[in-house]
Amino acid sequence: MQPERPDYSGLTRLKERHSPRRRALWTTLVYLVAGLIWITF
Repeated sequence: MQPERPDYSGLTRLKERHSPRRRALWTTLVYLVAGLIWITF
């Protein structure tokens, strides 16, 4: 019998480790995509 451990504990650790760089990358990507869509349409 294994005690069930919630997965999000590991996920939060992952997010804490990557968050600043990941967030910057995602924001730039979103801005680029939004700009392209704005120009196209």
